Amino acid sequence: MAATYLLFRNKKDTFVAMRKSLRKLGNRNLDTLTARASVSGSGIDILDDDATDSLGTDFLVVSNAPVNRFRLRFWDSKRKSLSAQQTYSDQAALVIALNSILQTTDSDADLLDVIILDGTDGASTNATDALVLDGSDQFSNDADGGLVLENPTSDHIDNPLLDEGIGGYELTGGFADRLTGNSGATDIGSNVDYTQAMAEADTHYRFGFDRDTQILRDAPYWTDDASDEDEARGTGTFRYINKGSFSGEYLPPTHSRLIDFSGHGTYNTATTLSGLAVTAADGSFDFSEGRPGDLAKVRFDFNVVPRIPNTTIIPGLIWSTRDASGNITFTFFLAGTPILFDAATVGKVTLCRPLLTGYFASKEDVRACALPAIKSDQAIYIQPLTTLVNIER
Repeated sequence: MAATYLLFRNKKDTFVAMRKSLRKLGNRNLDTLTARASVSGSGIDILDDDATDSLGTDFLVVSNAPVNRFRLRFWDSKRKSLSAQQTYSDQAALVIALNSILQTTDSDADLLDVIILDGTDGASTNATDALVLDGSDQFSNDADGGLVLENPTSDHIDNPLLDEGIGGYELTGGFADRLTGNSGATDIGSNVDYTQAMAEADTHYRFGFDRDTQILRDAPYWTDDASDEDEARGTGTFRYINKGSFSGEYLPPTHSRLIDFSGHGTYNTATTLSGLAVTAADGSFDFSEGRPGDLAKVRFDFNVVPRIPNTTIIPGLIWSTRDASGNITFTFFLAGTPILFDAATVGKVTLCRPLLTGYFASKEDVRACALPAIKSDQAIYIQPLTTLVNIER
């Protein structure tokens, strides 16, 4: 089958999505690639700008690709929907169209009918900037006026974008305590012994992550379908390493990861945090690329093997907020709903999938470290399986 090159920007214009025969390049930030008419034929070259600058010679990621094999999609003016795939027959026109996607353009400052008014005072310094949103009536006719947001400060607004609010998620089974099975494909775990001594000490057993275990557990289990532009890469890819089962392809556009598999700081080594008894554990969920107003939803999947009748466990998140220097300011146990196991469940494996939530009220929350944890009132076995971490906004 002939190669097809499909590309388009994400909704927030923060990166270019590469699909079909371009998938191997991964999503690329704006201004990192440049298209040109091929110097070796009638097709298209795409250069990696950073590699070209570093090497001092052209570094091609696409060489002399046929013009008619490119497929481009563009957002409508309101950023609500993508166009159908557009094809080209003219080499020069295609180069222009490609670079309008790959490179920052003047029109990027005018997205969503936003106009920048750059005011200056008599000394030619910045005075008052504003955003003018060009309104329209119910018949889609232009209406002068709209909303004006003034910025009476000395800060110049370079290129504001109205954030539509796009979330995303990642899945991993890369728990240090999970020694068997595959994320998302098997509900096989390894017993963690939550002892009676832990129960009597009100210990919160934290389930940390491990990079080597993540590599073993998170390999995609589905067959790769290169023809599906939306599907995360399947079997055979290595892009899932240090990301999760979905290789980071379903993350929010603002995030490069949601899980730190190897963090080893004060949060991880502590056995007491803000008066809470906790076990040491490496890694953390990583919300640092988010912002106040986000909402974290964490599903924690684990098996339980009760040992004593009428045992109650409480799943939750050990959440430590941090200041700008990375110092822990306070630690909470964001508890989920308690789960009771009666006499009939003793010795039996029971799958639990509680949903835990955490809001981001401030930057201290955005900088927070967090791990799933369980507290029990009696000895019990826990088998960690997977966690699905989702950011909503």
